[in-house]
Amino acid sequence: MRLYPGTTVDSEFQLLRTGGYTGSLNDMQYAFLGDEGLTGGLPDRMAKFSGGTPGGGIALVGSSQGGFGAGGGSMTLPGGMLEDDLVVVAISAKSAIDASLITTAGYTSRYDKVGSDPGAILSYKFMGAVPDTTVSIGAAGNTKGAVVQVFRGVDTNTPFDFATVEAPGTSGSPDSPVATTVTANALFLSIGFLNRDNVTSVTAPTGYTDLVFQNDPNAANFSSTVMLSSKTIVSAGSEDPDAYVTNGNDFWVSLSEALRPA
Repeated sequence: MRLYPGTTVDSEFQLLRTGGYTGSLNDMQYAFLGDEGLTGGLPDRMAKFSGGTPGGGIALVGSSQGGFGAGGGSMTLPGGMLEDDLVVVAISAKSAIDASLITTAGYTSRYDKVGSDPGAILSYKFMGAVPDTTVSIGAAGNTKGAVVQVFRGVDTNTPFDFATVEAPGTSGSPDSPVATTVTANALFLSIGFLNRDNVTSVTAPTGYTDLVFQNDPNAANFSSTVMLSSKTIVSAGSEDPDAYVTNGNDFWVSLSEALRPA
């Protein structure tokens, strides 16, 4: 048995050894799946894990977040990543940011709102055989809030299911616009970027889970907040998420995206 159909025994053995596991392949698989929170014998753990493998839908591996000053910094990525896991990074700032703000090699810019209130970045990267452990956020004229989510089971050739759809607003509650998925079991992402407001309370749209949000460390007049949550759309079709509910009241931009399952 292997964690991923299509991989060789040798490649999986080396991947687990690189991750710090020891013993036979079965021993390492058992320990790795235990670290993922799965229980039972190895066949049971494999069966539970298959929900996040190609053909079994998209699974969240983990999330992280951080607030950064004008000088930038480094954010630790979630543990337990494997080759072909997809790292999605969303960053907000009051203004004056662009895709080059992510200085770690290999990231692709998906969305970039430069010099606007708020500034917004969405970038992504598939992990290689030895996954990254951090992502570096470079310097810019403003402080920044950043969130990361890592997903398993995304199509490596066409990771996004439709073109980015964006919408602006002024209410303090980012509202991702209606969009249409084309693939069954696509994972719809609702992503909000909020200007100035250093919010401390965020409620995800109805039916959306795995919420992560982050404000930046500056004074409220120059701050911003980024938020991300998701929902599996079982049957392809139109989706119109509710607005986020926050304790902010300023300008925002919100994105609708969807990840395509492998």
